Amino acid sequence: MLAYINEKIKHLRFIIYNIYLYLKGDTIMYEFLAYRVITGHLTCIPEKATKTKRLIPERLRPQVLEILAESGFDGDGQPLEKESGK
Repeated sequence: MLAYINEKIKHLRFIIYNIYLYLKGDTIMYEFLAYRVITGHLTCIPEKATKTKRLIPERLRPQVLEILAESGFDGDGQPLEKESGK
């Protein structure tokens, strides 16, 4: 009986860990796409998309743009103009 309970606990831990990885994986994916925008391989701006600089899918764009804005970049990976306090 104890072996059966231990087996079920291991199975439950495995399921919880996989759910954690799945949820965490989305954040990693968005950060990876933001990195690709910064390095010039992808873009979030449809007008700047070319054959070599692909456009990020529309359903992923808001999260990637949010990460880029937090990092100080625009949708094309260019640094944002910082406002001077003068």
